[in-house]
Amino acid sequence: MSPRPLTVVHLATNRWWTGSADPTIQLAHIQQAHGYRVLLAVPPGDRFEAKAREAGLTLLDGVHLRARLAPLEIARDAARLRRVVREQSVDVLHAHHSHDHWLAVLARPAVDGRRPPVARTFHALRAVKRDPASRRLYRRTGAAFAVSRQIEARCREAGFAAERVYWTPGTVDLPRFTGKADGRAVREEFALGDAPVVVSVARLAPQRGHETLLAGFRGVLADFPAARLLLVGKGETRERLERFVAAQGLSRQVTFTGYRDRDLPDVLAAADCFALMAPGSDDSCRASRRTGDDRIPAPEDADRQHDRHTVAPHSGGEAPGGQDAQAARVGRDQQGDGKVGLLSVVGVTVLDHGFTRSRSAGSWSLMAR
Repeated sequence: MSPRPLTVVHLATNRWWTGSADPTIQLAHIQQAHGYRVLLAVPPGDRFEAKAREAGLTLLDGVHLRARLAPLEIARDAARLRRVVREQSVDVLHAHHSHDHWLAVLARPAVDGRRPPVARTFHALRAVKRDPASRRLYRRTGAAFAVSRQIEARCREAGFAAERVYWTPGTVDLPRFTGKADGRAVREEFALGDAPVVVSVARLAPQRGHETLLAGFRGVLADFPAARLLLVGKGETRERLERFVAAQGLSRQVTFTGYRDRDLPDVLAAADCFALMAPGSDDSCRASRRTGDDRIPAPEDADRQHDRHTVAPHSGGEAPGGQDAQAARVGRDQQGDGKVGLLSVVGVTVLDHGFTRSRSAGSWSLMAR
């Protein structure tokens, strides 16, 4: 008789299609493909839930995961989670945020004399806490998964034993971005013609480096006057950035495309250069890996503290070497046809097998053993 499949419950206190959402779905999807039984609990009624259903995942009903001080809701979630662990013979509880991490550790029941282990993925450096309560939580956690080398080091500093920390680089659905994407429709939509195009995909929010990118792009225009910049995303700083663009006299060269979802591969296919200015809500810098090109060189002065796979962005407000140096770096990477090369203005990544869904699942399997 074949052994029963490993049963995993993923918990993610995130309503939106950002941050932990896509990596969680990618990991759950590949675990299913490897024969695991996977259940996913997310706050109901928003984009994350809709995307999970679209991906064919089994949603855990009755767990609301609202990250607020609501004792009755937390108690109901805990009771529901205990029942699921017992009835579904859950082997591993995998948390992705602090709220569900505490819930998993405190609510897991003993089944046949043992409690299922809890794993935690840290999607952002700020999520790794070093206060006494968090240290106690981490001592009761079976494994920590870190999406960057910096997070991996912080986990050890916060109290995780070295052998319980696993580096799992950001997961990307590579076939979606390296398949049959066609940028012609996007170039027609924004009247780009055959102009060299820089694309940046990021939430329009503070600390995302858009001002630095725009200042550097002005320098690029000195050598490539026909160049265009597409800022892809939505967010609370859009109006301020639009005013900044107008004040810089760049309204004709810079286009705010808004949020793009299903046609994002086509938007990237329209680009000659991809710029990622900050890690964003997921510190693995997955956005740059979606470019699907492994020819991206690393700047000589890039901070390589994570490893060769991820070049960390400069921690200060300005890019290494200053805005003029960054503009020159993009400019000198022009191709023979006069287009700007595929070079990230501040941080770049080298795309290889390290960022596939299978690699991420493999790291998880090592823990599960």
